[in-house]
Amino acid sequence: MKLVNKLELIYIPASYWNEPLSGFELISKAKQLPRNSSFFLLWNPANPSEKELTERIKLSFPTIPANKLLTCKINFAVPVHSLKVEKDKTSSTQFFEVSSFIGKVMPIAPTVKLLFQLEIIDSEDRGVQRFSNSVKTWAFLTKLIFELLNNGKFIPILEPITRERYTSQWRLLLKSQEDKDRFKSILNNSSWPAFCLPINFIRVNGAIKADGLWHPSHVFSIFMDNTGDYLIRSTLDKSDFRTFKEFYESILPMLIKNWTQSAQGLTLKHGFTFNLELKYPKKPEDDWPLSFWLSLQDGTKSIPLNELWESNSIKRNFENDGQFLEIILRALGAASKIFPPIKRALLETIKGEIHLTSREVMDFLRYPKDLLIQS
Repeated sequence: MKLVNKLELIYIPASYWNEPLSGFELISKAKQLPRNSSFFLLWNPANPSEKELTERIKLSFPTIPANKLLTCKINFAVPVHSLKVEKDKTSSTQFFEVSSFIGKVMPIAPTVKLLFQLEIIDSEDRGVQRFSNSVKTWAFLTKLIFELLNNGKFIPILEPITRERYTSQWRLLLKSQEDKDRFKSILNNSSWPAFCLPINFIRVNGAIKADGLWHPSHVFSIFMDNTGDYLIRSTLDKSDFRTFKEFYESILPMLIKNWTQSAQGLTLKHGFTFNLELKYPKKPEDDWPLSFWLSLQDGTKSIPLNELWESNSIKRNFENDGQFLEIILRALGAASKIFPPIKRALLETIKGEIHLTSREVMDFLRYPKDLLIQS
């Protein structure tokens, strides 16, 4: 059996290891893991003993207290060719061998810190530690997470649990083309040990097999969202940020301000910017005002959208008013297809402001502002 001896790293979502068919079992004598917890796992396809695996971890990652890590067994799906001798590696099959492997449980927080600090650039120097593709994959994803957070590319979301209950989470956004290209590059260059979770279990000639793996984009997205949410929440906890009042008076204004964005493409061509601005209600029980207005490129004048149709406002402030009107109406119409309440600004007379319910506000905040603005 010819297998690489490098340690592999995989992210285990709670939704996988809680399934009975995952075969998850703690070998270490310890309390059971919280059922909603996810974790990383260090393992090797050669499936060495617990003692051998511990020694390999000490050699590859000296800062990790390998003896203190919990040991477990868990089912992974391995491509058949990786378990065959060299001459059979070119053979293809639609099945994956499902086997139980020994691994060391790595908590999320210290592992993320380790991956962020990891030097993963390949070098010809034999003295430089070379890591497996899976370790590099998770390190690249972790570094991408920190860059997205540092650039403010995240939004709050609410997911319904029942009709009256919701669960909240911070979700990362791949906004720029560079962000999307980086994620795609990591995805395309990842190898199966980083995501070898079987999608099903099939018995073939007495052996347990799978005909597919969890898609890496799905596994990577779960990791990025959960880790981003954890890092934001832990940062707020460390700053003793605990009350809804603090959220309402500091974080929420920053988020809403982040949603007020000008259409830069129109600015360059026509000398004005088209803005959407979500404002606070005057009273807690009131609806939220969403206003539409235009400003001149030099910032000397701002005009509510409804005032443009009053008297000769357009002619006083803009040239080519016919083309201008067409651009504004087209922008509002396109944005309303994404966020339907905007249609209320087009009923009967053009309105410079509409009012949103709290539920509509949460729906509004789900959309990246650039999607509405650039529509």
